[in-house]
Amino acid sequence: QAAADSVAETFELFAGLGAGWVNVHIVHGIGMFERAESLRWQGEIFAQLAERAAPYGLGIMVEHPPDAACGVSEIRGILEADARLGFHLDVGHANVGGDRLEGLLNNFGPRLAHVHLSDNRGRNDDHLPLGAGRINWPRAVSLLKRAGYDGTLTLEVFSEDRDLLLWSAERVRGWWGR
Repeated sequence: QAAADSVAETFELFAGLGAGWVNVHIVHGIGMFERAESLRWQGEIFAQLAERAAPYGLGIMVEHPPDAACGVSEIRGILEADARLGFHLDVGHANVGGDRLEGLLNNFGPRLAHVHLSDNRGRNDDHLPLGAGRINWPRAVSLLKRAGYDGTLTLEVFSEDRDLLLWSAERVRGWWGR
């Protein structure tokens, strides 16, 4: 509840800045509780946040973790807690532990609110420049377009070399234009 209250304290600021969505991550859970119970609680908290955000004109988008154990059924359980919840796809997260991108888009494409892009080698959330890891980016962009997504894409390329971020942006523009 304390975490939900902390998130809710940001709503006035975000609304004042003109934001439409607030991103909140699914957490892996606390080891002393059963995973199913933790996911149920998170669904309840996300639904509460959606209710508390509505008067500010904000939506809550649910971002999945870089954890293959948090798949479609777990995410669905949280999103079903409130129809106002949006889905925040992180393409890098969807590649950790196996390629889950198509399944996530097939199941949650209509609720897609935002997308993060970064590359990795499939084991960790490395936040590499696009093309430096193992993600098939032309396919990923094609899947996003097929899902009907035409919103903001945020590059999460963690490098001190600004040119790698700019290079990634150019690559996305090229793939999107095909």
